[in-house]
Amino acid sequence: MLCQILYYKLNNNAQSTKLSVYARGKNATDALAYRRIMFLRCLASSAGLNVFVILLGKHRNPGLFNADLDGRDTGHFQPGSYVLLSKPAGILSWMSGHSLPILDVPNSLLCVSPTSFSSQEKIPVPFDPTSLRIQAFSYPMAQVRASSFHVVPTCCSGMFCGALDTQPMNGVAMSACPCFHTLKREGNLVFLLSLVVTVGPSAQDTFIVRNFSSKPFTNRFLKGGIPSGVTAAKILSLNIEDDLMDAVDSALEEANKNGGLTVTGWLRRGLFDDEGDISCKEKVVSGDLTHHLINIEFNDQTCVDNHLVDIYSLMSNQTASTVGSKKKKSRTN
Repeated sequence: MLCQILYYKLNNNAQSTKLSVYARGKNATDALAYRRIMFLRCLASSAGLNVFVILLGKHRNPGLFNADLDGRDTGHFQPGSYVLLSKPAGILSWMSGHSLPILDVPNSLLCVSPTSFSSQEKIPVPFDPTSLRIQAFSYPMAQVRASSFHVVPTCCSGMFCGALDTQPMNGVAMSACPCFHTLKREGNLVFLLSLVVTVGPSAQDTFIVRNFSSKPFTNRFLKGGIPSGVTAAKILSLNIEDDLMDAVDSALEEANKNGGLTVTGWLRRGLFDDEGDISCKEKVVSGDLTHHLINIEFNDQTCVDNHLVDIYSLMSNQTASTVGSKKKKSRTN
């Protein structure tokens, strides 16, 4: 079964977490012991019915990464990566009211290069706007524009979770990420962007993604990737954030002209309390949809190579310019 990793969710509770589970023909609230939830998209499933989960930790699926333990810690299983599930066990239980299958995997995941199934990768996978399930979408010819840009620190120093959305919408950064192993040589800053994404010709085909952070996406704009030892505070103090923003804008503009970008993500139409119901027991379907992106790729990476930025060079140039200005001012005085 060919799948794409969507994202990971960390369970910070020390004890078992109670989840509403549907199993053996009935609903129940079971205490499940796990440390992480892995959300995946099945490429063979139809739109609106293509997301399932694997529970990790506390004796749940302990051998999932045994075939590539080094890859687990070096980015082979980041959000957006493609994996192969060989002979998975049958689905016996569901979360979220019989809408999210829980899959147990008795063997290991195998990484798959996207180039080996490029024809499938280019097929648009829309979402069902009427469904209340969590569902994945993918658009291979999207146009992406950044409406805001910041350089921010992240709690993630690994390469497993991709620092995906470690800066939530309430502005409070996460204190821990789902990575198994932190690598001190890996930089811990990311670009935080608000994006305008267009996936079709009509007005309904444009949506806004706020507070998107991703190490793989940040690395796509940098020569040599995110530098180790360089902090967001240092970049702000040297006043080079605008230079980085200009480089991102230029790269996105060039990519939009040359085949666009492939965007993948997930969404779920929520429910909220009916404010007209005094008892507050009725739930109504939300009219808003929040799109969560998990991966953005240039369809033609070569077209943006001339717009990549070397942060060390920017810092050196700015430092030299600052020192030169101080010397000139000293001679003047």
